[in-house]
Amino acid sequence: MRVTGPRAVGKTTTCVAETERRGGTVVRLDDPDERAAVAADPAGYLSGLAPPVLIDEYQRVPVTLDVVKLDLSRGHRAPGRWLLSGSVSIKAVAGAAESLGGRLTDVTMGTLTVDERNDRPEPTFLARLLAEGVGFLGGWRPESRAGRGELLAEAVRGGFPLVTDRDSAASQRRGLLDWVNASVVLDGAAVGGVRNVENLRRMLRLYASATASITPKDRPTADRLEINRHTVAAYRDLLAGLHVMWGLPALVPGNATGQVTKSPKLHLIDSGLAAALTGRDHPESLSRDPQFSGALVETMVANDLRVQAGVHESTPRLFHFREDSHEVDLVVEVPDGRVIGIEVKLTSSPDLNDLAGLRRLRRSAGKRWAAGVALCRVPAGRLTDDGTAIVPLDAVWGVTG
Repeated sequence: MRVTGPRAVGKTTTCVAETERRGGTVVRLDDPDERAAVAADPAGYLSGLAPPVLIDEYQRVPVTLDVVKLDLSRGHRAPGRWLLSGSVSIKAVAGAAESLGGRLTDVTMGTLTVDERNDRPEPTFLARLLAEGVGFLGGWRPESRAGRGELLAEAVRGGFPLVTDRDSAASQRRGLLDWVNASVVLDGAAVGGVRNVENLRRMLRLYASATASITPKDRPTADRLEINRHTVAAYRDLLAGLHVMWGLPALVPGNATGQVTKSPKLHLIDSGLAAALTGRDHPESLSRDPQFSGALVETMVANDLRVQAGVHESTPRLFHFREDSHEVDLVVEVPDGRVIGIEVKLTSSPDLNDLAGLRRLRRSAGKRWAAGVALCRVPAGRLTDDGTAIVPLDAVWGVTG
């Protein structure tokens, strides 16, 4: 198994605990002495170690992947012998000869979800939606409904363990900006060969301001930042490789009759990080920018549903949908091809315009359509005449059991 994700989200702690619980061996490549020893003789150092063998920060000595591949290719090794963890996608590692695609199970660990950072039970919102449809959401009420201010405060707080318990926005912002310096700027120079780290920082701020929107095109971004568009493309791939952002692909239904957007939608890995990078992490600044407020909450929901989808046994895929001026924030596609549309709105009184994107997706998806959900600040769930569920936003974290 290979566990990747941004720095400081708990990958090493989790993997070390599991390895030690199973009586295995931990190889720490963030330790300069151990890294030098492994680099000098990778095959010799890694052979004969008690399994499971955890290679932490494996990207620091990419040739270790060749050793793992050779071991797996022998065919007689029991599953679970190797556990790799790292903060950089294999695509971003210079000199990594093998992706080990199909040989290892890949798991991405993100920042803490809303339920995790608030010590709530594990949510079953997506699992029940896939198993039961929207019927169970009719009449559903949260135990304690979050208001607009509370939702925005949760989005600004984010899920990085190092800052979730800090008692002020200024302290949290400082912690997140320190994380950017240590995890993006330094890794960008070390892994991506970035020479002008200030340009990388400026591009990250631009992407933070664009979270929950279509990924900015390279040429306009290059013009705005006054850097080469090829550099922009390289930085974009690097930021994705460092797990700072991710792209939500576009769904292109076969029955669509209008202009369908095919570009991915950009989400930062954490809504609190987006708020800190843009300096919009105070209630006053957010009240003046309702569009960005909605984007922050959408990114928070998208990141949490990404986690729920990642642990579901059916491995549903997530998309977004935009046809002409109509859009749906998240589309869940199950293996048999059926789709569920999920729209995220901060409004407390949704109207027909708020459901227009779901109606368009229903028409364009045809027989693939399974259900539609509008997540809003309503007190309780209800079903419309066409079967769309209008549900409290709290359902994403509040539906349990």
